[in-house]
Amino acid sequence: MKKLISFLLASLLFIGMAFASETAPDKETLFQVALLQSLAQGYFDGVVTVGDLKNRGDTGIGTFDALNGEMIVLDGVVYRALEDGSIEIPQDSETVPYAAVTFLDTDETLTLSGVGNMDALQALLNDAVSARGRNLFCMALITGVFPMIRVRSEAGQEKPYGELAGVLAAGQKEYVLENARGAMVGLFCPDYMRGLNSPGWHFHFITDARTAGGHVLQVRIGEAEAVLDMTNGFAMLLPEDPAFHGLDLARDMDEAIRQAETATSSVTYGQLFADLLGAVETPAEGDIGRIDADAASIGTDLAFSIAAHWKKIYLDPEYKLLIYGRDDPSLIPVRGRHAFVVLGYQLQNGKMTAELKGRCDAAADAALAFPDSIIVCSGGATGSNNPEHRTEAGLMKQYLSEVRGIDPDRIFIDELAMTTAENAVNTFGILMEQNVETMTIVTSDYHQKWGQVLYNALAAVYRADHGYSAEIAGNYCFEIDPSQEMYHRGYRIALSQLGRILGLPREEMEMIR
Repeated sequence: MKKLISFLLASLLFIGMAFASETAPDKETLFQVALLQSLAQGYFDGVVTVGDLKNRGDTGIGTFDALNGEMIVLDGVVYRALEDGSIEIPQDSETVPYAAVTFLDTDETLTLSGVGNMDALQALLNDAVSARGRNLFCMALITGVFPMIRVRSEAGQEKPYGELAGVLAAGQKEYVLENARGAMVGLFCPDYMRGLNSPGWHFHFITDARTAGGHVLQVRIGEAEAVLDMTNGFAMLLPEDPAFHGLDLARDMDEAIRQAETATSSVTYGQLFADLLGAVETPAEGDIGRIDADAASIGTDLAFSIAAHWKKIYLDPEYKLLIYGRDDPSLIPVRGRHAFVVLGYQLQNGKMTAELKGRCDAAADAALAFPDSIIVCSGGATGSNNPEHRTEAGLMKQYLSEVRGIDPDRIFIDELAMTTAENAVNTFGILMEQNVETMTIVTSDYHQKWGQVLYNALAAVYRADHGYSAEIAGNYCFEIDPSQEMYHRGYRIALSQLGRILGLPREEMEMIR
């Protein structure tokens, strides 16, 4: 833990190199140049040189005179992320209007794995900071593999400067980096710093190759290590420039800073769905990049999950449907507590059709291959000539137990679902009650991907809302359409039903009509 406790708020006039030589650098303090609030109000004039800033810390974040790019300070080197996302090393003589740096030491390390988004990352770091003392400063260095990281930077401005949020909204450039190896530098400020900085976290990123980086808007982490440096010393350098003292620093800048810190994109789920459809119906170069960018803009685990699963089942030529009667069910990658989820099919005159029996036969063979698994059947009382209101799920359980010899105690049923969306919504409660960890969707070949779109999305919803995770491990299909032409009818319906499940507004859903 850093020992020095200092809080220095001084208006200091910097003249030449005297600033560097007058006092020995304090290596146990967070050193800040000016205020984030002054930057937010458009004060982009440099206060201290890059060379002198390096005497105050070897790790940190900031920007440059005229807002000319994003600053990453790492291992004592100051880097600039340019407007195009590339990296350069600025001259020591360049000046800095805002920065926060310290000499990094290790107070705590965290192993990070499978962190889905920025909110999840901040929650993990906040827990670690709170355990040490939430009223301390923290500089974090996170190094590892980032499956997706969305960054921004901007070009230098000309006077008269606008305010930060407006400048960034008009001119910042955003980039999505995939499978990047690199380092995130993050600053945490306590709540009482409101008015001097922004409470919470602020991250910048640079690749290991020092070729790309910027201010972080959204992130997914594969495997990484976080080093946390807790600091209870703080020093600030303020300019004596009359323009700085003309600022109204009592003005509430919280919302303006929030806008500047977050993405400016207005991408919706409707836009994501439209780009998913386009990638299948009219495939073109850049489709995957657009899908990833949409998910990054929305920034939720749900958006990332929808995009990743769609790419897997619709856009990956290696993805294979396993067919009952042709493919051995032992090929299904069953893991942990497993359920075979059998989707119903409309009854005729209150009786099962050959197609529905085929789906049940596929489920029975799979369940016999994995005797510790369970079966979940879903389907309500369908068909126009069904006076006894027999249900698909009830008849499926009867067929599986009486004809195929499956222990009825292994079979759970939902007798209310009338659509594929209702199959998914109703059975997820059963899956959670039974502590299912992985599932295989069992249905007809043309219906398989349609069902997976819904179940995969609901899995993300349940992770967020209930802390329950159930992954789609595999598929098993009754073959109806070997050409797979019929499945094209399904993906539009799947997204339409998914939109209703998520409660998306009508105007968003119009994007996929």
